[in-house]
Parts: sequence; C-alpha cells; structure tokens
Amino acid sequence: MDFPDPERQFFDGINYMLWDMFEYDYDDDYVLSSENDTYVIYDIDVNFSVESFTDHDAELIQYTFEEEIGKLDAVHDNYIIKRQESLTEFTLSIKKPLPASVGFNGYVQVVNGNTYEYDPYSSYFTATIEANEKFYVFQLIGKQDNMGYLYDDFIDILSSVEL
Repeated sequence: MDFPDPERQFFDGINYMLWDMFEYDYDDDYVLSSENDTYVIYDIDVNFSVESFTDHDAELIQYTFEEEIGKLDAVHDNYIIKRQESLTEFTLSIKKPLPASVGFNGYVQVVNGNTYEYDPYSSYFTATIEANEKFYVFQLIGKQDNMGYLYDDFIDILSSVEL
C-alpha cells in the first residue's frame, strides 16, 4: 500500500519510521508489556504497537518453556502462544528470520484468527527484534482481507529501526 509521509518515532532506546496516518492510541488491551506505544488508523481499522521486554523479562519467559530455548525465541514464541490463546480459531504462518534489510536479529510471523466464532478473521503481523540488550515486539493488526496489502509496509517499519 505504501503509506505516505513517514515520521520518526522514538521508543525505549530505538527509533523507527511510522506513517503520519497513525494516531497515538491509549488502548493497550492487545499488548503484553507495560512498556508500549500503541497507534491506530481509525478509517481503515488498523492498529500498530511496539513494546519492549528487558533481558530479565526474557529470562523469566524462558523458564515458562519446558525445553531449553534462547531468550529471543522465548519472547517471540511466548507472544505467538499468547496471541493464539486470545483467539477462538486461528492459522499460523511459519516463524521466519527477519529479512536482511532489518539489520537486527529477530523473527516475523503472522497469526490469522478471530476472537469470537462469527467474527471476520484479523491478521496479526508480529515481529520480535533483539537490540540494545532488549527485545522489541512489533505488531500490525487489521482485518485479514485488507492486510495482504500491508505486509511490505510492516517490513518497511522494521527495516527503519535504528538505535
């Protein structure tokens, strides 16, 4: 879709580009960390969030898994598990490493699903980046029918992340 007029946003030690169509939002019901920023485009019903987890947070999450797992994997996998638990029906893409254009270690994954049985499906683009001794989870959420056009924009946001 290529949103117009990106603006640099600053959050907890990183910065990234986000299109000026997004408005700051105080609804953070769909994030896990108390350290978060949430945005919305009301006209097309799309939400964006970024949140951070400390190294200590990641260690605590690691202990919730029975098998040995790295901190980055633990934060990302835990997030995906929590998203699945919030949906009545869902499909899940494979977990892929972030594209080289992002410049940080991390993963990207898509969960499609609905909260209630007869609701239309939403897509939850979810990426976890390891940077600055923290773990940042980015989400772009909207109706599944519209989100196919926004995946490349999500990757553009991730590729713009700087310390």
